[in-house]
Amino acid sequence: MTLMNIGEGTGPWSYISLLERAGSNVTVEKLEQVAAALEINPLTLLLLAQSAQRGVMPDALVNELLSEIRALDVEAELQQIAVHLAKGTTPVREHSRAKEGKATTAAVLELKQQGKTQAEVSRALGLARSSVSKHWRRD
Repeated sequence: MTLMNIGEGTGPWSYISLLERAGSNVTVEKLEQVAAALEINPLTLLLLAQSAQRGVMPDALVNELLSEIRALDVEAELQQIAVHLAKGTTPVREHSRAKEGKATTAAVLELKQQGKTQAEVSRALGLARSSVSKHWRRD
């Protein structure tokens, strides 16, 4: 499958290329369109992207996800989500990867000190430019 083939079902191929280079953030709708073009589940696409970004095998990530799901009080979580959907509000929770965020900030700032541009940092760390920009300002 080529970039052009994927682009046929998801919009301009240049947009797909932009996503690959972390030049744009993807919407849920675009994620679903790309996954449909690849004939895979959108969650599989997310899993593969996270696996590549973390440098771990997909199986290890699946096991991590299963552990997280088992640790959740799924019924209570679903009830909480239903309440928020009914109210049209967004649940506020502490992000489970706060430590990872601090490490990302440190990595971005280290590359910034080395004289790298935000675009170079984005490519080096595999982050969207908007994420790099957010961490960049924490200096």
